[in-house]
Amino acid sequence: MKLERLLSILLLLLKEERITADFLAERFEVTKRTIYRDMESLLIAGIPIVTYSGKGGGYALLESYKLTVFTFSDEEKQLLLHSLDYRKELLEDNYTEELQQKIQQLSSEVQPASLRLSSPSIYRPEVDKEIKERMHCISTAIDSRREVSFAYVSYKGETTDRTVQPTAIVLRNGSWYVEAYCHLRGDERVFKLSRIRDLQIADTQTSIGNDIAKKSVELTVNRPPIDVRLQFTKNKLGIVYDYFSLDEIKEMTEEHVIVEFTYHFDYAIIPFILSFGDSVQILQPNELVEMLHVELNKIKSIYKS
Repeated sequence: MKLERLLSILLLLLKEERITADFLAERFEVTKRTIYRDMESLLIAGIPIVTYSGKGGGYALLESYKLTVFTFSDEEKQLLLHSLDYRKELLEDNYTEELQQKIQQLSSEVQPASLRLSSPSIYRPEVDKEIKERMHCISTAIDSRREVSFAYVSYKGETTDRTVQPTAIVLRNGSWYVEAYCHLRGDERVFKLSRIRDLQIADTQTSIGNDIAKKSVELTVNRPPIDVRLQFTKNKLGIVYDYFSLDEIKEMTEEHVIVEFTYHFDYAIIPFILSFGDSVQILQPNELVEMLHVELNKIKSIYKS
């Protein structure tokens, strides 16, 4: 408790030009004698505190001690608070809120953030709630250098039991993933959080070194990328802008919009194309047309009866 109070006093001294013992005693709900002892402790620790006597007296830091590299400007404080705001929206963790309150003591005025994260992922609110619970669990494991175990369901619906050392949580294409060293594969792997089941944190710390956390793990892709050319009806132009850059939009007429892009097989392109119904046509490659035919035949077979 005393250490936290000393740190808070130091932060107040960095913020204010001068503060009194009466103010500090009331602020921390202690006696003035306790504040006097706290000031002595700070002086012994090497903090250059100047004492002013008489009316309007109090305590202040030696002006030369308030270096720019040691303190934050108002803009920097606001940026820190806004960054914590974004983390809080993503993870909903209590620690972020506590840290915000501490930093807020340093800032006299906080402006509302101009950037808001309303719904950064593609998940429905019900699923997003489960994802955030897993993110909190994995984040705790990363901070404490513990392994996690879970049942993982692959894209093809196959389930395997995994024990991994998580190193990072990343957001890719609207989906949350965890980068980790997988004992089953003996290598770094990426796991989609929505496909993780029965997540558990190990009781003991891992013995694997931190070197595996130094590099970002790429999504495993077994097929080479292909160049795709699609033709959309003009009434889908707004949605086309949602998914394609200006450089990828190659042609635009009164009736059609043609786009060209490179597909890396790291997301499901067939469901994406099917979502446009008869408003899109695959111009190339033929490989993609064949993939679409296979999927359509599967769908048709379900409804034959």
